[in-house]
Amino acid sequence: MMAMSPASLLSVEHSRYGIRETTKGMKPIIPELRFAGHVRYHTARPSFFNKHQHPDILEIFYIVRGKVSWWVEGISHEVAGNELFLVWPRELHGARDNIVEPSEYYWVQAHLPSLGKGLWQGRSHPLKAILQQRPERRFRGTTALLPLYQSLLGEHAQEGPGREFVVRETLHLLLAHVLRYSQASLSPRVHHIQLNRAIQWARENVAEATTEGMIRISGLDSTTFHKSFRTRAGSSPKQYLIRLRLQNAKELLAQNRAVTEIAHRLGFSSSQYFATVFRKYEGLSPSDFTNKIHQT
Repeated sequence: MMAMSPASLLSVEHSRYGIRETTKGMKPIIPELRFAGHVRYHTARPSFFNKHQHPDILEIFYIVRGKVSWWVEGISHEVAGNELFLVWPRELHGARDNIVEPSEYYWVQAHLPSLGKGLWQGRSHPLKAILQQRPERRFRGTTALLPLYQSLLGEHAQEGPGREFVVRETLHLLLAHVLRYSQASLSPRVHHIQLNRAIQWARENVAEATTEGMIRISGLDSTTFHKSFRTRAGSSPKQYLIRLRLQNAKELLAQNRAVTEIAHRLGFSSSQYFATVFRKYEGLSPSDFTNKIHQT
């Protein structure tokens, strides 16, 4: 049930899963902050969004409690309570298996071009240089973040004078905290440029991609690549490529594509082998997956 609460301008959804409140449908108070939201789910629920991206938008998540599993550019991340998580502009991302686990978290969407104008207004500013370096995406937070997120949502909940000043200052303070805490990253820096280049190549060449090809594209030696990749992705390159193909396969199955076509398109040696791999990793056959998708 989606409704506008009579005591709030926020869009509030109460469901059997829990509560979701956002600024959906509202005009931004300041151009730098395009969206803010908060969810508290006591049971797992299907995600609102499948694979998607945001041009010019930096998303900043703060997990209050529980755990959420997201993937960004094909890499899975498990984010726990009191942790921050960043998604940068144009990065494909979504909930792993399109399920949001029982958890509570806040998030905001900062519009970087507007943020630049509002924050440093054409002058040299240390925050600008640090943001352009893209701090690590997952790191420990602090409970001091909670009132900042609550303030950003609260200012949207009702009309009142001076809201733009409060929202702007709160957003800037939140960014300052993010940059400070990002120095104690939980995701070690491991040849990011080289690995990103290899991952991007694999995503664009799903059928032909191999571990050897990724090593060649990265420019790293085999030992360094395997060690760095496992640290970054939490799996071997081989397992990553299988997951990447299966993610693409699920999208094609949802479009009612034939199993034979999918197997050929994604580089499986046969439709039988594709079905075997799919069942091993997904726990059901491709046809059962298709039926399940269309029943929901």
